Amino acid sequence: MSISHPLVWSLSANFSMQNSDTIWSYGSKPGYLPNGEFSRMTNLLWDTKDSGVVALFKEDNTWNKDWLGIYYNTKETATLLVYNSNMTFIAHGVCMHPGNIAKEFAVARFTAPVNGTYTIKVKFLHVDDYVKESNTTTGAYVIHNNETIWEEIIRDYIPGSFITNSDGIRINENDTIDFLLGIGVGGAYHMTSVDVDISAWQETTSTTTTQTASLSSLPKPSSENSVNNNNNRKIYLIGGSIGLMLGLIIGGCLAFIYFQYRKKNKRLLIPGSND
Repeated sequence: MSISHPLVWSLSANFSMQNSDTIWSYGSKPGYLPNGEFSRMTNLLWDTKDSGVVALFKEDNTWNKDWLGIYYNTKETATLLVYNSNMTFIAHGVCMHPGNIAKEFAVARFTAPVNGTYTIKVKFLHVDDYVKESNTTTGAYVIHNNETIWEEIIRDYIPGSFITNSDGIRINENDTIDFLLGIGVGGAYHMTSVDVDISAWQETTSTTTTQTASLSSLPKPSSENSVNNNNNRKIYLIGGSIGLMLGLIIGGCLAFIYFQYRKKNKRLLIPGSND
């Protein structure tokens, strides 16, 4: 396995007003059920007050009715959304608001396109100036495949932040990471900016395959070769032993013949030895 250069995504930089992207999608979940069913929002409406903000609502919703929605500033500069209070949007900023009627969660969903090790950085921050007067809160969550990995109550103008550790987290292709905004303590809520950056180190197998193919083409010691080598050594040892034994036997025979020959000649040379 090898790790390639990281892939990167951003909630604001990759925002799609058509809500048709396969990686980022925007919708809602039932109130008090952060692990409930995700419903995609498709009702795109522009703010009629010319703030440059567009919102994705549920089909039966509209501006200043149920605030449940995902909001995006289309301008390259900051803008002010004014509805009974002032809500400040940074340039190309994404904000979310939970439902003020049925208390649904507003959800930005990331669907992982590859297997890999992911790092996630997210920050939730109130942008409504009514926060200063109301002293109310909003609930923020990060959920991986319906398992909550972080949750926090957002208070005042104190951001709630989540960052994965240095090792990141293992995420498989088509896993989902949901960034939720829900009601806070006592059923309170506020318009909240959501800033998300995700990086992934994709797992690949091409290098491993190439290395395996290269190695397979090289001669390598195998168990069969080892057996053959052992057998060859045994043959050499047995052959050497047999040659040594034959040499000793033949040498012994020649020595015996020579000894008998000398003994016979000696008797012929000694007078009276033939009597």
